[in-house]
Amino acid sequence: MTYPHNIADLETFARQFDTDKRADGPKANGYLPLYLAYFMAHGFDREAPLKILEVGTNKGSSLRMWAEYFKNAQVFGTDITRGYELPGMLEHPNITTDLVDQGDHTAMVEYGYHNGPWDIIIDDGSHRQDHIMITLGAMFQFVRPNGLFVIEDVITGENWLDGNTWNPTNDRPAREALIDMEASNTLVTPRIAAENLTAINASCEYCDYRESEVEYFPGHKSQIVFIGKTR
Repeated sequence: MTYPHNIADLETFARQFDTDKRADGPKANGYLPLYLAYFMAHGFDREAPLKILEVGTNKGSSLRMWAEYFKNAQVFGTDITRGYELPGMLEHPNITTDLVDQGDHTAMVEYGYHNGPWDIIIDDGSHRQDHIMITLGAMFQFVRPNGLFVIEDVITGENWLDGNTWNPTNDRPAREALIDMEASNTLVTPRIAAENLTAINASCEYCDYRESEVEYFPGHKSQIVFIGKTR
């Protein structure tokens, strides 16, 4: 039996395991139609032995959704605590989780060397503005050719929401740097070392800054970035 890409299947798993990537319900972000479009554009076969990393395990909902949707994928997750994981959610033979601080560049790189590379890396972690750039700088090198790096909830860390919590280092908003990257295909940020920036800019096929159809906060739709790696 073959399993072609299907948004109904993906949304069903999202609701079943209660991930906020789904289209409806409390705190829904509505990202899945966008994900599916990029999966198809990159030629990710639903039955292929893909490797997927999601930074930010939380309850384990998204990891389980990916593992059920991509039947033969290895799904990895990292977080700084297991305190939010729900019993049974991560009990799946294709899911592996580890404790790693995404704000620690060295720890992230070490994790990548031991476990990567991946076809898809998703940053749905702390959403701190400095952590977004640290994670991109550390992990883009571990995206396979023709792979995909995704950053969710980009505006969560901006001052209109709670800059003291999500941008305590008073960094330039990641949104601005990523929108500039979309326009020029070049990322500029002091949070990433020069050699890592050079590598990212040399191997970035595109950077797409997208909004979902869901208004997560009043006046603000959920925002997500897809960065493709060259073949």
